[in-house]
Amino acid sequence: DSGPPMSDKNSYELLNKNANASANVNQGAVRRSSPRESSRFAIPTRASLSFVEHDAFQSFMGVVILGNLVVLAGETDHPEWAIWGYCDDGVLALFLIEVAIKLLYRGVPKFLTSHDRVWNVLDLIIVVLGVLESWLGVICRRATTHLSRRSGSGWSFYSLVRILRLTRLLRLLKLFKVV
Repeated sequence: DSGPPMSDKNSYELLNKNANASANVNQGAVRRSSPRESSRFAIPTRASLSFVEHDAFQSFMGVVILGNLVVLAGETDHPEWAIWGYCDDGVLALFLIEVAIKLLYRGVPKFLTSHDRVWNVLDLIIVVLGVLESWLGVICRRATTHLSRRSGSGWSFYSLVRILRLTRLLRLLKLFKVV
């Protein structure tokens, strides 16, 4: 037994005293974090995304576009090589990340109305088509195989999307400030 029963006033004071002592210990030892800080990944601020405007980032994306050209050529010459699908997915992921960062950094209104709006919309269309091609590729190939047998045409939606992917090369013009 711990002794005589405590009155409500005594138990309240004891709880209050323990809470204050605990708070004093925690103030110096452990800094409490806000819900935003406690997440595993911090939400990027606009300032932290400003790298998307720097020449080094634009040059990196130019190299990615040239790499994409090599992948497209390789897919044409050696379609049986399985590596092209992985390369394609990697390039698409980089383009998707680039468009997402630009949207977060600039915001949708500025993304669609800035002096680069034509390039931004072209990038967005190419990425959306790439994602559709990637996710729906199997369905499109099956459907277009059926349609091309019926129509006798060698062209398919899949071929059209591959040709549209070449429009990514137009971004090189922007990189070199030709247009």
